[in-house]
Amino acid sequence: MIAACICFSVAMSLSFISALPALAELAQYHASTWTGEEMVLWDGTEAYAYSPAKDEWRQLSASPWTLVKPERDDDSPAMIPAGVGRILCALIDEKNVLSVGIHRIPQDDWKELYTLDLSSGKLRPRIRTVAKAEDAIYLLIMPFPDHIMPPPAIEKELVKTEDGIQVRVVTHSGWGHPVGSPAFYSCDRTLFLSQDEEKSFDGFILEAGKPRWENLPEPPLCPMGRGGFAHAFNGREVFIFGGYPTWSSAISRYEDGGFMFSIPERRWVEMPRRNAPPHQDYLPSICWTPTGWFAFSGEWQAGVRIFDIKANEWVSLPTDGSPTPRKGADCFCTGKEVLIWGGSGPRYKVLHDGGVFDLDKQTWRSMAPVPYTKGRVIDFKDPVYQDYKKTSIEDLKKMLDEKSRFLKPYMDTDQHGNPVAKRSGKTEDSDTGLPLEIWLDRPRMEFVFIPAGTFIMGSPPEDLMHNKDEVPSHEVRITSPFYISKYETTKAQWEVVLGPNPSYKAENKNLQPGPDFPAVRASWHESREFCLRLGLALPTEAQWERACKAGRTARHSIGDSEEDLKRIAWFSENSAGHMHHVGVLASNAWGLYDILGNVEEWCEDSYSESFYSTPDALKPDPCCPRCYPPNPVRRGGSYWMIPRACRCAFRGRGAVPVDAVGFRPALLLE
Repeated sequence: MIAACICFSVAMSLSFISALPALAELAQYHASTWTGEEMVLWDGTEAYAYSPAKDEWRQLSASPWTLVKPERDDDSPAMIPAGVGRILCALIDEKNVLSVGIHRIPQDDWKELYTLDLSSGKLRPRIRTVAKAEDAIYLLIMPFPDHIMPPPAIEKELVKTEDGIQVRVVTHSGWGHPVGSPAFYSCDRTLFLSQDEEKSFDGFILEAGKPRWENLPEPPLCPMGRGGFAHAFNGREVFIFGGYPTWSSAISRYEDGGFMFSIPERRWVEMPRRNAPPHQDYLPSICWTPTGWFAFSGEWQAGVRIFDIKANEWVSLPTDGSPTPRKGADCFCTGKEVLIWGGSGPRYKVLHDGGVFDLDKQTWRSMAPVPYTKGRVIDFKDPVYQDYKKTSIEDLKKMLDEKSRFLKPYMDTDQHGNPVAKRSGKTEDSDTGLPLEIWLDRPRMEFVFIPAGTFIMGSPPEDLMHNKDEVPSHEVRITSPFYISKYETTKAQWEVVLGPNPSYKAENKNLQPGPDFPAVRASWHESREFCLRLGLALPTEAQWERACKAGRTARHSIGDSEEDLKRIAWFSENSAGHMHHVGVLASNAWGLYDILGNVEEWCEDSYSESFYSTPDALKPDPCCPRCYPPNPVRRGGSYWMIPRACRCAFRGRGAVPVDAVGFRPALLLE
C-alpha cells in the first residue's frame, strides 16, 4: 500500500532569460512527473512521455492551454499524477486566468476541469505548488512578488467536476513567504510546508476525513536555506533537504543532512550529516527507493548518494556515466531504476538529456534525448562557439606604437587612484620587451602582463582545506605570456560592448550597483561573446591560477591566513553580504585586484572533477575540453563565500549565471 502512495513531486524549471538569436527557441518552464509506467514532461503546450522499458520518448497531443512567458523565474506550469494513467495540469496565463485540466495518457486526450479568473487582485498571482488527496486537488496560489502583502483577492474555491475531482484553491492566508513550499501527496493526506524570509517555518497537513488543516510542529532549526528545499515522500515520512547556502550558521548547519518528518508520530528526526549529498547552487533531486532515499546533487555534480535505511547512513554511488542535469532536473524511482531527466538550460534554452541508474547493478545508462519539436540545435557558427585568435607579440607591439586600440599608461596611479604595479621597479618584461601594463581604449580596460613559465597548480595534499578536485598538485607550464584584466569586468564596460547588464539587485537601495561594480548575471556564453568582440578571451583555469598565485604558493595569494585574505578579498566575513566596487582592496603581487572574492570568474575550461589526475593536465597549457552542455569552471570565490572557497586552488563550477559570478578577460599572445 505504501508503494502505491509514493509522492510524485512537481519539478519546476526556473530562471527565464532570453536566448540569443543564434539558438533554437525552447521553452524552459517544465513540469515533470512519474505516472507509474512513464515519465511525463509538460511545458504548458507540448508534452512528452518517456518509457524506461523501451528507452524512448513519444510526443503527446498539444494541450489546449498555452504557457505565456512568465513574469517571474519560477512561474512554471504544474503537473502531478491524478489517478492511474492520468496527469493533472495547471497554469496561470498572462491574463491571470487559472486553468486546470486532466490528460489521460493512454487515450492521449486533454480535458479542462476548472478555470478561475484571478485578475481581480492587484498583484500577479502564480501557482506555488500543487497536491492531491483522495478526490481533491489543491493549488496553493501566491501573489507576485511574494513580499508584497496583502495577497490578491482570491477566495477559496471548491468545485466538483464530471471526473469526480474537486479543485480547491488555497490562498496564502497569512502563511510565511513560501520560499520552497512543496506539497507532498499520498493517498490520504496533503501537506504544505513553507518558510518566510526570516527563516521561520510553517507546516500544515490535511488528512482524509478530517475537515481542518492541522499545524505541524516546527523543526528544531529551520531546515531550509534561502533557496527553498528539496523533498520526497514514502507514505510515512517526508524527507527535506535544506536550501543552498545562507549566511546563517544556524541554517547552514542542516544543509548537508536534512530532516525527516514522521507523519504517524508527528515528530522531526535529524538525518546524519556524514557523507550527505553535497550541494551549492541548487538542491539535489530526491526520490524514495526500496532501499532508501536517493539524492542526486544536480548542478554541481558533487556526487550521488543513497541513504541506507538499515545502516542509517549515506552511501556514495558510482558516477561514471551519470548525466549532467541543470536547474529543474528531477528524479523518479521505477522500483529497480532511478530516472533522472536533465532539466532545461537557464539561458540557452535547451533540454538536457537524462540518465537511468540501475539500483541492482549500480550502473548508469544514457536516456534517449527528448525529441522537443521546437528545436534543440545550436548554431555552432555563432561567434560565441568559435575559438579565440591569439595576438602575436609583434602585432601587439605595433598596436602599442600606433596607439590604435592599446595605450601604454605612463602614470603612477590608475584611473581608480590605485598605484600602478611595478615588478622590481621595471615597466617592461625583460624577455619580450612588452610593457607590464597596457590599457585598452573604448572601453577603457587595464591589463597586467603575466609571464610564461611554470608553477604548481592545485593544492598540496597536506593542506587541510583542499578538496578532492584540487589534487594531485602538479607542475604546469604556460608556454606563452598573456595579459589579464587588472579588474573584474565592470558594469560600465559591459554596457559599452553589449548594452544593459542584468546586474545584481541589492535589497538595500543605497547599495545598488554603480558603473564600477562587477558585471554579473551574464552567462558563460555571453561573457565569451564580450571577449570575442574585443579580440580578448576568457582565461583557462591554468592561466587564471598562474595569475592568481603571482609566482607564490600561498593559499590566498599573498598569505595563508584569513587576515591576509581580508586585505585583498571581499568574502563572507567582511563583505556585509554584497559585492563591492572593483579595485577597493589591495592587489596581489602582480597587481590584480579582486582576483579572490567579490565575484567568481568564468574560465574557458569545462569542469571535470578528476581532470588533475589525467595525462592532459600535465601537458603544456592545459585546458579541459569544452563540452556541451557546458559546465564551465568558475574561480576565485565570491562575496558570500567562506575563506575555504576563496583560495587560489579552489575550483567552482556551474553554468548558471547568478549575482556572484562575473569574469576577467585575457589577451592571449602567441
